[in-house]
Amino acid sequence: MQLTPFSRNLLGLVADGKQVHLLHLRVRRRRCTLVDSIHIDQEADESGLAAKVHRTLQEKGWLYYPCIYALQSSLVSVKILPIPHPQSDLQLQDLVESHIEDFESMSASHAVTEYMVSEHDSHKQLLICTAREDSLTRELRLPRAAGLNIVEILPHSLAHATGIQYRLPDSGSPRVFLYTGPEQSDWIISRGSLLMQVRAIHIRSEDLIEEQEKHPGSSSVPPPLFQRWLVELEGALRLFHLQYPSPDFHIHELVIDGYFIPSPHRIEAMETSLNLTIQPKGAPVTPPAAALGLALSGTRHRIFNISLLPPDMRIAAEQRLQFRYWIAACVLLLVSFLLYGIHVQRSH
Repeated sequence: MQLTPFSRNLLGLVADGKQVHLLHLRVRRRRCTLVDSIHIDQEADESGLAAKVHRTLQEKGWLYYPCIYALQSSLVSVKILPIPHPQSDLQLQDLVESHIEDFESMSASHAVTEYMVSEHDSHKQLLICTAREDSLTRELRLPRAAGLNIVEILPHSLAHATGIQYRLPDSGSPRVFLYTGPEQSDWIISRGSLLMQVRAIHIRSEDLIEEQEKHPGSSSVPPPLFQRWLVELEGALRLFHLQYPSPDFHIHELVIDGYFIPSPHRIEAMETSLNLTIQPKGAPVTPPAAALGLALSGTRHRIFNISLLPPDMRIAAEQRLQFRYWIAACVLLLVSFLLYGIHVQRSH
């Protein structure tokens, strides 16, 4: 759902398992900026945490801002299906329903699914995002209890890719984005709006950081956990080249961001192993790329037209959006009646 011009102030919510990040985002014309952010440590008492978030939002004056929620990538299945020849809407729907049936049979749960068709040059594909309904309901307990006005739910990996893709100039070739989150690393390859590969590497940033602190040297043999992480990256890149062997899809660089940023020695090992130029972006607690991606998701600059908002919340969000138009129309009508009344009195 593209937000109205009234919604220049947005609230981004990122809950990554360690902290709840509240991001005040402002959209003006073509510029999206992170105005302010608050980080609240997550705690076992969910009701106490919700009350703390609600109180913080009231103090900041952010409570009624439209909120875009970044869902943890570990809770979302992202599937990319190439479309080799023209398909009707009915055929695409059959593909999506087949994927939903497979997902529900494996997870033994109802699914919330969104999909979109993206095209870049002559390449066309179907992007399907699926989350378990019970997991989504559980994740939304906190923002609902805190009184947040959720209008979009975007997988964190897509928010991150959107933010970086927007910040960097379009090179025409695919880019690799690697976000090292608390529980896993998100490996994303995209070429503009064409999302080409998404992989989750289930190695915790905290463990990688701890190993790097214990073994800071430039040993010729990398520590075991970092080596396993690197092997996963190599496998993802190898699979990409098998799927897209054309020279047009040659990758030159990898942009890494998140909690774990490898040391210079490990960056060199990665560049040698992957044959890519590594661009470390620092280690912010809240990734600015994901924050920017959340802001863009409420505007016409969005890359991925995907939202996992459940039907009941989607209807409520649309009704709130329509309510603003009704208020504006009523005010305009009232002013018109007043002006007409003044005109009639003066004419007499």
